[in-house]
Amino acid sequence: MDTNVSDARDILLNSYFLTFALAFLYYDHLITLGREIKYIWRRPKMLSAYLFLANRYFAFSANIVVALFQVTNLNLRFEVSINAKLIS
Repeated sequence: MDTNVSDARDILLNSYFLTFALAFLYYDHLITLGREIKYIWRRPKMLSAYLFLANRYFAFSANIVVALFQVTNLNLRFEVSINAKLIS
């Protein structure tokens, strides 16, 4: 039973770290949006602008996918872990 509590704590801690990282990323996007509009969107596009936007919004969208996968997968992993330990 001690392992189940440890697994649940690890899953919860992982969820907290993911939430913190996503909040920090989205906060950074919000506080720098004005500068992004001023220096990237309102100027003629160069390769550096396209690279900046690809890097910025790939991370943004990829983290949304990871968060959705993490949230939907957490319950399944925890249930499988508990069921496997109950069977054995």
